[in-house]
Amino acid sequence: MWRKFLARKHLRFGTRVAVTAVKFGANRRRDWPMERRAAEVKEWAARVADPCGRDDIVQMALGGLSRSSYSASVGKDVSALRMQLKAKAKEISKLQQRVKCMKQTWSWRLTRPFRKAARLLDR
Repeated sequence: MWRKFLARKHLRFGTRVAVTAVKFGANRRRDWPMERRAAEVKEWAARVADPCGRDDIVQMALGGLSRSSYSASVGKDVSALRMQLKAKAKEISKLQQRVKCMKQTWSWRLTRPFRKAARLLDR
C-alpha cells in the first residue's frame, strides 16, 4: 500500500531523527537498590514531560550520534594515515641506509674535495 503513495509524483516524503525511547543501561545500575532506580526514572520522566527537557534529551542524542559517526569516519582515516606513515617511515629508513652506504664508498670519499670546491665556486 505504501508503495502506491511513494509512486505519486505530487507527494513528497522525508525522514527525520526522533528520540522515541530512553534506555537505562543495566551494567552501571546492577548494584543500585530499587528506590534509587525509581528515583532516576522519576527524574527522567519529569525531563520528558518538560518541553525544554525533551529538547535537551534530543540534543544529547543527536550529539552522541554525530560524535559516534564522526569518530567512526575519523577512526578509519586515522588508521589509514597510520599505515601510510609506517610505510613512509620504512621508505625513509631504506633511503637513509642507501645514502649511508653511498657515503662510505671509495669514489664518494675520493670526490669529496671536488664537491667542496664546487660549493665554494657556486657562492
